[in-house]
Amino acid sequence: MEKYILIGVPGSGKTTLGEEVAKRLELPFFDTDTMTLESLGLEDPIEFLRFRTKVRFHHGQINVIKQLQEHVGSAIIATGPEVALMPQCVSILKEMGTIIYIERSAKDIIKEVEEKERTQVHIIIHALGGSENGGAVVEKSASVEAVKLYASEDPQYKAVADVILNNDASEDEGVNQLASVIDRLMKMNGGVM
Repeated sequence: MEKYILIGVPGSGKTTLGEEVAKRLELPFFDTDTMTLESLGLEDPIEFLRFRTKVRFHHGQINVIKQLQEHVGSAIIATGPEVALMPQCVSILKEMGTIIYIERSAKDIIKEVEEKERTQVHIIIHALGGSENGGAVVEKSASVEAVKLYASEDPQYKAVADVILNNDASEDEGVNQLASVIDRLMKMNGGVM
């Protein structure tokens, strides 16, 4: 059974689009970041950002990819940004199904990340009675730097991908485009779900 694997930089829309399309096409949806966090017992987003570059997290991603390889049936899988840069994961993904690169400009992602995090920082500061929270500043810096880091790997994402989907339009348009691509692929594979 064909799996549809979404790769791309943080904030490109892998999870957002993938979840919506999975609902629409009545397919299971898996997010390797969430699965890896759960397998490592990490819950705090800041702890996650610090852990993202650690060897243990990378091994966790490899283990999750191996688990998903055993999943019977079609599925939509959103991967962590590092997965498409890890040769061991890429070879497994290629065997599993179609790799779809959700391409989005780093400039647009960074703008959105900064806007979201300004809101989050404001909420955290308000909740703490107006005092500045150093952790929130670290989170913003780490998120923007992660986008910049992975965006520099654009040629690798393109080299790994079977399909490239540009996600610089609205979320609704991105969902419609991805649904159309996966629906077409499913029909090419005999309509098996």
